[in-house]
Amino acid sequence: MNNNNGKCECGCGMAAPLSPNSCASRGYVKGQPKRYIQGHNKPREQDYTGQTFGELTVVERIGKSKGGEGLLLCKCSCGEQTPVQVGNLTSGHTKSCGHLWDKWVAEKVFKHGHTNTPLYETWAGIKQRCYNPKASGYAWYGGQGIELDPMWHDFQAFEAYVLATIGPRPEGQTASGYAEYTIDRWPCEGTKNYAPGNIRWANKRQQTSNQERFSTDSELSKAA
Repeated sequence: MNNNNGKCECGCGMAAPLSPNSCASRGYVKGQPKRYIQGHNKPREQDYTGQTFGELTVVERIGKSKGGEGLLLCKCSCGEQTPVQVGNLTSGHTKSCGHLWDKWVAEKVFKHGHTNTPLYETWAGIKQRCYNPKASGYAWYGGQGIELDPMWHDFQAFEAYVLATIGPRPEGQTASGYAEYTIDRWPCEGTKNYAPGNIRWANKRQQTSNQERFSTDSELSKAA
């Protein structure tokens, strides 16, 4: 804190009307870095109100996500409002409320004509989870920063890799009639994204085991 005319200036720039003695009693020593005023322990959160990122304009800050990251209410160019994590917004990971995804899918469907193939549906589901804030499961994928490798944004590139490396989906159905095997991110070493060298076909039991391992690794990292 800087002592100036009976005031102490916080490291964030705020000033408090404290006497020189009060400043000294709170740990201020001339020539040392500024310290925070008691009861004001951290700088203000950055205000993004009115700023535009892609198709989204920030309306207001509405709190924090389950993971503790700042959460902003944004208005999309289409008129829809949607909550977006600060990191996803400023990094360009989330560019709209989801309408850009709908447009993108429509263009790809027209171009490839693969809409009725199981592998296309798998790929489209991954894209939804990673990039469409309206999609079921987005909070656990795109909301956690998980992405699809850029080269696989083209379905044909994704299809070629899958068939050449891990092969077609293994046969089998669940008791509910769904495909037993789906794309799983594995081994998740070096990246958590859907990327070359990091996918496999896996059933529910294998995927649950992988999720438990990944969760354990994360907890160990936090404890280290």
